[in-house]
Amino acid sequence: MGANPRVIHHWLARYSVSTANSFEIKTPAHIEVLIDMAITGDREVVQPSVNRTTRKLIARLQAKGVRILMSSNVTEGAAGVWDPGVGEIRIKRSAVLMGSLVLAEIMAHEAAHVAQSCRAGGLGQNSEPMRIKVYPVATFRERLNSPLYGNHVATRVIELEAFTVGTNPPWAIKLLDHYCKG
Repeated sequence: MGANPRVIHHWLARYSVSTANSFEIKTPAHIEVLIDMAITGDREVVQPSVNRTTRKLIARLQAKGVRILMSSNVTEGAAGVWDPGVGEIRIKRSAVLMGSLVLAEIMAHEAAHVAQSCRAGGLGQNSEPMRIKVYPVATFRERLNSPLYGNHVATRVIELEAFTVGTNPPWAIKLLDHYCKG
């Protein structure tokens, strides 16, 4: 009887390069500390529903098997990253400290990438467009023109979907439930 490669990969991921200088968000207490860090960056009163949605989104991602880390190992110029190779979302501490609304947007954006991976066949797959309704490119032109995305049309399509979902975090939960079964 052979070992399950997915379980071995998930177990070894805890000791991967991506976890260096990282703090894993594992428990409800970790989630509360993360949200409290974000609250310290709030410059205006934020509706309690924003943080409730963030809690629910993080819990849903974890239930789907996604690891969430606050990490310095995030692509230069990005606030967060979905890494399907190890099944984790990494968020920069500096981005968390920008406030509750920013944290909710980042989590929804990265959750959209998780849903795109699930649509492509599972958490370990690269993102594939979900073919959802999106905002016009002009809405996110400055972000989409970032050197992060180059001039690759396929990448810009993936990112346009994620940026659109980022503006509506509750939608991210629905997309996860729709595309990521189990």
